Amino acid sequence: MRIIFIKILIVFTLVFDTFAQSDTLAPLVLTYEEAQQLVIEKNLQLVAARYDIQIAEAQLKQARQWRNPLFAWNADLYSLELNQFLNYRNQKLIQIEQVISISGKHRNEVRLARINTDLAKLQVNDVLRGLLYECAIQYTELQAQQQQELLFEESVKRMEDVLNFAQEQFSKGNISGNELTRLRTELLSLKTEQQQNKIAIEESSAALRIVMGIPDYVTIRTVNRERKLNEGVNVENIIETAKKMRPDYQLRKKNIEYEEQNLKLQKSNAIPDFNFGYQPHDKGSNYVRPYSGIVFEMSIPIFDRNQGGIQEAKVRIKQAESNLKIIDMEIEQEVSSGYRKFQLQQEGLNRYTQSIIQELEEFNSRTLNSYNNRLINILEFIDQQRIYIETKSQQIELLNAYLQSVNELNFKIGTKILE
Repeated sequence: MRIIFIKILIVFTLVFDTFAQSDTLAPLVLTYEEAQQLVIEKNLQLVAARYDIQIAEAQLKQARQWRNPLFAWNADLYSLELNQFLNYRNQKLIQIEQVISISGKHRNEVRLARINTDLAKLQVNDVLRGLLYECAIQYTELQAQQQQELLFEESVKRMEDVLNFAQEQFSKGNISGNELTRLRTELLSLKTEQQQNKIAIEESSAALRIVMGIPDYVTIRTVNRERKLNEGVNVENIIETAKKMRPDYQLRKKNIEYEEQNLKLQKSNAIPDFNFGYQPHDKGSNYVRPYSGIVFEMSIPIFDRNQGGIQEAKVRIKQAESNLKIIDMEIEQEVSSGYRKFQLQQEGLNRYTQSIIQELEEFNSRTLNSYNNRLINILEFIDQQRIYIETKSQQIELLNAYLQSVNELNFKIGTKILE
C-alpha cells in the first residue's frame, strides 16, 4: 500500500511540475491557518529537527541494553615437552564473565536517556514555535503589501483615466501643457511606489514559501485576517500561561531534572562494577585436573572515586537553576512589554472607525468628480489624491502593526491567546 501511495505521489509531483512551467498556474490562496498547517507538514527544518527525537529514542533503546557477557578461551601456545604448537589438548581454559553493577548505574543511565528524549521533543516544539512565528510575520507582511497593491492598482487606474481625460482636454485647448505634464509626473511617481511595493511582495513571498516548504514558482494569495476583539486579557494570567506553554521555558526546567539525574549517575559511577565469572573447564590447573571454579573481579576505589565528575554535576545543577531564573525574568519582561505594545497598536487602529473610512471613500469620489467638472484645479486634485492614498496606506500599516503585535505576543506566550 505504501509503495502505491509513493508512486501516486511521484506522478502527481511530475504533473504539478509540468503545469508549474505554464503562466496559467493559478495562485495558491491560503488562509492564515492553512499557511501555519503547511509549516507543520512541510517545513524541512522541522523535518530535520524531528530526527533528533528518533536519535534520542535510539539512545534510550541502547541505554536499556545490558552489557554482553565476556567469553575467554585460553590454550597452550607451545609445548616445550612435546615440541608442538597449539596443543589445546594439553592445557586449555574456558571462562565466562558478566559485568554486574551494584550501584544502580544502569538504571540511572536509562533514566537519563529518557529525560534526554523529553528534551529532544521540547527542542522540536521550540523549533516549531519559532517557525510558526516566522510564518505569521511573513504572512501578515504579505497581506499588508497585497492590500497596498490593490490600493495602488485602484489609484493608478484612476490617475490614468484622469490623464486620458486631460489629454482630450489639452487637444481641445481647454488645459495647459503644464497641467498635463504635472499629471504625468504624478502618475510616474505613483507607479514607482507601486513597483517598490511589488518588490517587497516578492521578498515576503519568497520568505513565506521557504518557511512553508513550497516551490518558488507558486504565487501566494493571502486571505485577510479578520480583526477580532481581544477583551479580558490579564497580563498576570498570560505570564503564568507563558511559563506553562513555552517550550524553551520547559526546556530549562527539564534541564535541571536532567542534571540532577546526571548527578545520581556520577555518584553511581563512583562505585565500581564487578565481574562475576564461571570457569566450567580448566585443563592444566595445578590444583585439580580438570578444574571448574568461579571468578570475582573489581577495581578498588582508592584513588579514583569519580570526584571530578560528581563535582561537575553539582555545578551543572546550579548553572541550570540560574538559567531558569534568567528565562523566568525574561518571560515576565517580554510578555509585559508585548502586551503594552499590543494595547498601543490597538488604540491606534481604533481611531480608524468605519465612519471615517466611509467619509474618506466619499471624499475620494468627490475629488474625481470635482476635477472632471473643473471645480478644482490640478494642484488641489493631486493634493486630495495624496491625502486619500496616504490615509489608506496608514490604515493598512496600522492594521499590519496591530496584527504583528498579536503575532509577537502569541509567540512570547507560547500559544494563541489573541486573534
